Amino acid sequence: RSKTLGKSTLLSGLEAAALTAEQYDKLEAFQMTCLRCLMCGKACLKIQIRDSAGHQLIQHRALTNDRVRQLLRISTIRSELAVRRLRWLQAMVVAPEQCGTTLAILQGFHSWEPESQVTQE
Repeated sequence: RSKTLGKSTLLSGLEAAALTAEQYDKLEAFQMTCLRCLMCGKACLKIQIRDSAGHQLIQHRALTNDRVRQLLRISTIRSELAVRRLRWLQAMVVAPEQCGTTLAILQGFHSWEPESQVTQE
């Protein structure tokens, strides 16, 4: 449940935003930092090796971001936003009377206007 609440907060209101690649990368990096914290040190492999003197050493190797997401069953920010945008658009199709302003922005005019107020150049 906390994973869902955190992601909802992170993505709140971004369905209508046109994000740049850099902004997506920042969101992904923040999400991965949070996910690795949630794993409490289990986002790495601990490998025991022996050095040339025979001493036992432990090496830590970080899991890839894809593996962390797979273990936690979390999708990427880009994928999640694509799904949210589709649901948002579906909701507008189902109940267009509740989305008048958004539809006016997309179409260039309100339904009560006789014709488009946007001039074509």
